[in-house]
Amino acid sequence: MMSKFIELHDGLQPISINVDSIEWFAEETISMHNSETKVIESYDEIKQLIKDAGVLIHKADPRLDVTHPLTMADLKEMIGEPVWNSNSLKWMIMQAFVDSDHPAIWLVKPDSQLYAMTAEDLTKYPLYRMKLQ
Repeated sequence: MMSKFIELHDGLQPISINVDSIEWFAEETISMHNSETKVIESYDEIKQLIKDAGVLIHKADPRLDVTHPLTMADLKEMIGEPVWNSNSLKWMIMQAFVDSDHPAIWLVKPDSQLYAMTAEDLTKYPLYRMKLQ
């Protein structure tokens, strides 16, 4: 896959930025690798440049509550409920909680395969739930 670059302006100086390295952007600001750069382009201009480069900008799923990552204690009570896997960016179904010396969970992926996660995995790749009504 080819890298996609957009041209922004840091003051009067043009800079080329690889779209894949953008973490977030806001009005006259772009963040890459945990470093913010001030630019003269507006939020809407940056967004349009990214779209023109052929990159899709997806809106967050409004059903998703990303303010509270799920814990093993939460998941123990969620058998049969959907959870959002922040690593694969897919909804999965909480299948089982295995209580042993090293607690783990089993999830059902969209292709019906089972997927296991430990407490350590939850730290690296948090799971989230749908917003409660």
